[in-house]
Amino acid sequence: MKRTVYIVFLLLFCIATASAQKADSDTSRKITAVQISGLVADIDSNKAIPFVTVRIKNARLGTISDYDGFFTVVAKPGDTLLFSSVGYKSGLFFVPENPEEDRIYMQKQLKKDTIYLKTKTVMPFSKEGFEKAFMDLKLNDEDYERAMKNLNEQELALIYENTPISGGVAFKNVMAERNYQAYYAGGIPPANILNPVAWYKFFDALKKGKFKNPDKK
Repeated sequence: MKRTVYIVFLLLFCIATASAQKADSDTSRKITAVQISGLVADIDSNKAIPFVTVRIKNARLGTISDYDGFFTVVAKPGDTLLFSSVGYKSGLFFVPENPEEDRIYMQKQLKKDTIYLKTKTVMPFSKEGFEKAFMDLKLNDEDYERAMKNLNEQELALIYENTPISGGVAFKNVMAERNYQAYYAGGIPPANILNPVAWYKFFDALKKGKFKNPDKK
């Protein structure tokens, strides 16, 4: 009889010890920080939203999503994440008070916050005032004469002849000459004296006076 009572007490002691160890284990495994990672996307197009501010509410902690909309942040159980981006309505995410795991993966969708305003055309005059100002407009003759002088063909031709070519044009001409020499290497280049196109260009330039010396009076 005593042996039976001893065995019963031993079993009860083992069960109590196991329960206490399990309770201590559950207490020690209590989660104090949660790593939250995920993607921020547009609710209509489901496209990723880059550079979204992810902030822990009532705390100076947070992060920013990358170009592809991904983010990761560490928060405490019971915290609230605030998502904000220009052109979108702010969004919230509530961290569970008693999370089952220390990592949470999520996708947060934000809705566009766009306000369309009516088109408004701003004019410096009324219709009648614009017509009167346009009719009373007087152009400065000096500006017109200066513009026509700058467009004088002889002066433009003189500037063109006396202005040195740029480095890019010089390089282009040298490369064209080298290509011409390489193309006819080992052969006889064509004689332009028998080229009717070359003769046409020559007579046309002669007719326009391009061979005259502008310094000679």
